[in-house]
Amino acid sequence: MSAQDQQFDVVIVGSGATGGWAAKQLTEAGLSVAVLEAGRKLDPEVDYTEHKRPFEMPFRGRRLGTEERQARQPVQSLCYQCDEYTNHLFIDDTEHPYTTPADRPFTWIRGRHVGGKSIMWARQTYRLSDYDMKAASRDGFGIDWQSTTPLSCLITTLLNDLSEFLVRLRGCLICRTANSYRRWL
Repeated sequence: MSAQDQQFDVVIVGSGATGGWAAKQLTEAGLSVAVLEAGRKLDPEVDYTEHKRPFEMPFRGRRLGTEERQARQPVQSLCYQCDEYTNHLFIDDTEHPYTTPADRPFTWIRGRHVGGKSIMWARQTYRLSDYDMKAASRDGFGIDWQSTTPLSCLITTLLNDLSEFLVRLRGCLICRTANSYRRWL
């Protein structure tokens, strides 16, 4: 069977943290899953440069890299992580422009590669808190991600605990519900 004739139960667009997790859960449940990604597969030997010392970098770790690169990434360079070490992971704004209404500006930080934005954040993703879940109430855009009921907060905590346990994530124990992941054993 050729690739174009193959049928899937589910198609996931994007291989970032959410798309990757969804693909894992769905394939483990027995579904046939295709993950579509707009970008390339990264080569850790070449693309993961954030651990290099400044003297190993062409511009000694200069915040935004070359002036040419800065001119091509006016939006992306607003992100704290877009620097000489990682700017190759961010899109070229001149090749991928977008517009927003003047009264509703939006800084769209984007990458096009397998792994999504978690790669651009030095492969670090932090737990969302109630503060994050209720951002819409504070900034006036969209709707809150969860209701303010204690049950929804508990579900979020339990899902965080389960996912951290399954992928063997570690962090500050004080920051997590004490040993709550053990309830999933």
